[in-house]
Amino acid sequence: MLELLRQLWFALNSANSTKSLSAAIVIGFIVGLTPTMEPHNLILLVIVLLFNVHVGLFLLGAALFSLAGFFLDPLFKLLGKGILTAEPLVPLWTWLYNLPYMRLSDFNNTILMGSLVTALVLALPLYFASQKLFLSYRQAVMARFSALPILGRFFYNETKRTKKGSVIRYSGLIVLSSLLVLSISATVLFFDPLVKAFLTEALEKSSGKKVKIETFKSGFFQGSAQITGFSMIDREESAQLFSFDRLNIDLNTPQLFQKRYIIEDLSIEGINFDKKLLAKIASAEGEVDAQTEEKQKAAPSAGGIKLPSVKEVLSREELRSVQRAREIEKELQTLQKEYGTLRQKLDPEGVEQLQQEVSAFQKRLKNMNDPAQVLAAKSEFEKLQKRIDAYQNSYKNLYTKLRTRFDSLSQKLEGLDKLAAQDLKRLEEKYTSAEGLFSVASLFTGGENKKYLQKAYALYTAIKPYMQSAPDPKDQTREKSYYRDRGEYILYEDRSRYPRIHIEQAKADATYDAMPFDAILTNYSTNQHKTGKPALLIATAQGERVQGVELKVMNNQLLQKPRADLNLKVDKYRFNDENERAIGMKQGAVDLQLEGSMLFQSDSVRISGYCNVEDANLYAANSPQLHRALQGIKSFDMRINGRIDGKKSELSISSDMSKKLSNLLAQSVSGQTAQFRQKLQAGIREKMDMKGLKKEKGQTQTLLQTLGAKQDSLQGLSSQLTRSFTKAQPSGGGEEVKGILKGLF
Repeated sequence: MLELLRQLWFALNSANSTKSLSAAIVIGFIVGLTPTMEPHNLILLVIVLLFNVHVGLFLLGAALFSLAGFFLDPLFKLLGKGILTAEPLVPLWTWLYNLPYMRLSDFNNTILMGSLVTALVLALPLYFASQKLFLSYRQAVMARFSALPILGRFFYNETKRTKKGSVIRYSGLIVLSSLLVLSISATVLFFDPLVKAFLTEALEKSSGKKVKIETFKSGFFQGSAQITGFSMIDREESAQLFSFDRLNIDLNTPQLFQKRYIIEDLSIEGINFDKKLLAKIASAEGEVDAQTEEKQKAAPSAGGIKLPSVKEVLSREELRSVQRAREIEKELQTLQKEYGTLRQKLDPEGVEQLQQEVSAFQKRLKNMNDPAQVLAAKSEFEKLQKRIDAYQNSYKNLYTKLRTRFDSLSQKLEGLDKLAAQDLKRLEEKYTSAEGLFSVASLFTGGENKKYLQKAYALYTAIKPYMQSAPDPKDQTREKSYYRDRGEYILYEDRSRYPRIHIEQAKADATYDAMPFDAILTNYSTNQHKTGKPALLIATAQGERVQGVELKVMNNQLLQKPRADLNLKVDKYRFNDENERAIGMKQGAVDLQLEGSMLFQSDSVRISGYCNVEDANLYAANSPQLHRALQGIKSFDMRINGRIDGKKSELSISSDMSKKLSNLLAQSVSGQTAQFRQKLQAGIREKMDMKGLKKEKGQTQTLLQTLGAKQDSLQGLSSQLTRSFTKAQPSGGGEEVKGILKGLF
């Protein structure tokens, strides 16, 4: 900073032209106010070095205005976004967006656009203002102090006028030439080691693993690069997780300046994976699974096929009868609560009070001797009768409402036995049939079919963003970190015939589980609509354990409903399973044909296929009878159908093995079936809690009977009140009084 101040002092008091000083301030203003690492600032730096612009004043201005830009970035972001999204200007920005090399300028970044527009608008006023300020300083301050004997030597005066400098700074030209030579030399000498170090650091940071790269060679002008001796090492296990011998890549260099990555050819040779280490890292449940398998292995032998316990069956099965019983119980409890609430609203204390008032009125009627009193009592009689009718109607409505719902629930209760019988039949067939006692899928998955489907779906969701292809987005934003703030990129319609990423051809050879693979990928693109070609992946393998494997994946985004189709064919894969399970297959020769489709719009995955197994070595660890039967089966087939929609998954596997085992299983479990059925039936009824249901039903019936009794009581009270008033005969009334009473009724 002291050096910059010294440069400023020298500039103000030297023979430099005020125009040169003002130009330095303006250029420093633009460079400081806008993000530094941008092409336009590099151009301005070249201007400073080539032309007679004061370098010290430029550096000082750039430093000061950069500090101001740090605080003004939020305003620049708002201003830039407003300019870049203004409807009248969108055609202009779209045109610039599609011009060659314009994307390198980052003009569509909000902070850059806002700060650059601000700098350009204020540049001319700042130029004239600074020039006037420099002239005023030299006339008012420098001229006065330069005349003083002691201070004069520190200021410019006519005797110190130097020869007028050239517009072009030849020293700057030499500096630029030197920098260019040094840059080219550094690129030739140090570019590859720097890229190698950058790649190593970036990969270690993103993966959390140790990365080694033997050599990195580039041909920048040819757009090629080569990596040899790559390995990724797990730090905890100190074992090589992934490696390859050589990677070669050829790029379309001109498109790099358009921020497009067009890979004309990519090849990876000698890929190797550590199977066991990958499996351990991919599954955190490995130890738990191993413990479970040990428990199953150590379980006592049943001496035959053993049916599952009723408690275990009922804990994992969804029973319609139990669900319906819980629903009915809940509705009966709700009915009772509603009765209590509505009864409070009907004011039962008022009914008792009404009965007392009617009794008192009847007593008064007996003691009435005057016809005038009888006539006056009619008004009270009508009020009492009206109140009785109101209570009676309320209780009647409540009774009708509750009775209707109760009758409906009673019908559902009667249907519970039918539902329970259906559940019993379904469970009996499931757990005492061949299909229920033995799952062919357990030979390969250990019975965890859904778990494997969910793993497949997790893989699908991970790769789905890289498989989808659509036209480049319009009016969308993405963020980029600047040294000061975060700016947004406004994206416009991409009219180029090239997608952002395109791989014309990629080849790879790999080894996994001692099996060599070859793969070729063609026409992979982030936008198939630009290339007009679907992506195709073909992978093949052949080794000691397999006669042939062929995988084809066609990712077609050009269809009305974009999808990816998968075809897998395996010929004579020698299956060897070292894991000991309750039921499994140690060896076998597998032929497999599998087809699948991924519908991106509906987020759905479908699979179907056929599998034939020969030379099978099947076992049942805990069932000698089943083990002997399985040992006699050397071949079987399977038909596979699966579906994944979101987190829901279904997998069905049918096999002719069920027929082969049916007779044996029926004989083995015949002695247990009857007892199992009885326990299962009792368990279902216990889970339904029929006693509790009957109790709730009885309580509800009691409430209805109470309501009926209330209605009868109110009806009798009304009749009693009418009879009492009708029979009222005041003494001494004669024919006149009888006529009056007759008119009343």
